Amino acid sequence: MHYYNFNIGDYVKSTQHLSIYEDLAYRRLLDRYYDTEKPLEADVKKLCRFVRLASYEKETQAVLDEFFSLTKNGWIQKRVKKELDSYSRKAEAARANGKKGGRPKKTQLDDLANPDLTQSKAKQETRNNKQETINNNQSNKEKAVRFVPPTIEDCCNYFASKNSTNFEAQRFFNHYEANGWKVGKNKMKKWPAAASGWISRQSNFSSNEPKKTQGTLDDLDNYAENLLL
Repeated sequence: MHYYNFNIGDYVKSTQHLSIYEDLAYRRLLDRYYDTEKPLEADVKKLCRFVRLASYEKETQAVLDEFFSLTKNGWIQKRVKKELDSYSRKAEAARANGKKGGRPKKTQLDDLANPDLTQSKAKQETRNNKQETINNNQSNKEKAVRFVPPTIEDCCNYFASKNSTNFEAQRFFNHYEANGWKVGKNKMKKWPAAASGWISRQSNFSSNEPKKTQGTLDDLDNYAENLLL
């Protein structure tokens, strides 16, 4: 382990009474402990040589007696041992994840740590999927009823099927082509319905006028046909 957290405040509070060499011994003992990731050598003379304090065996022994505990495996300190154990678990988890193809995503770790949150996310995703389906259906309906303006030929054919004239078909087409195929302020949805209304109004208007001669109607049809040429 080549890195460890060092809390300056805690260290100063615990070591204010140490001499310069005792302080130096403590820091070097900590460095060796973290670096080797195992208890310090029980042989103090040998240990002093490793931390380059062979001439300060007394100071080193004083630090060991105060801040460490001697076991059959060597000198240990509870705080360092706790941090090393935590580091070892994380390193092992990282190795296991590496064998599986990489570290789990943060969201996966959160889900495992908080099952209630996972369930809440699942419900939210279900609601989102339903709303997306509704939006798609609405969009499809809008696309299905999208208005396509008729051609002049479409109008003439429809008016003829309703026993109306090409002249009225031309008037109908010119009127709505000029206003962008709108009924009032709204976009037209079905032009045959508008054409039927146009024909009906024209029929009512014609019935209230003096009857026209056949020659006059023929002239209007000829005029409409010439417009289409």
